[in-house]
Amino acid sequence: MLLLPAQAVPVGPSAGLLEGPDGGVVFIFGLATFAYGACDETGRRLAAVQLVRTRVATSAEVASAFGVSGVTLWTWRRDYTCSGVAGLVRARTGPKGPIKLTPGLAARIVALDAAG
Repeated sequence: MLLLPAQAVPVGPSAGLLEGPDGGVVFIFGLATFAYGACDETGRRLAAVQLVRTRVATSAEVASAFGVSGVTLWTWRRDYTCSGVAGLVRARTGPKGPIKLTPGLAARIVALDAAG
């Protein structure tokens, strides 16, 4: 008999994942082993990777419980192997450099804004 909270999603034969608005907790043999906050995507990824690395569950079981594809989990595992926890930090999205606003374009924007 596996000791898990009633709402926990099973992850393999010995673990469970309980996620809610405040974050998530991974239980292994009934013990809270990993915990992460609601905005801690890096912690969530680390928990998923560690479940596979420690052979607590298979990649397919972990991906299913965490609601990601096998490819996504594989990417997290690769990134962790190559760069450690830093590899699991989400890369910045959007523009990567300063906006190239020429003085002429800035003047046109100001004029259009003034015109209404």
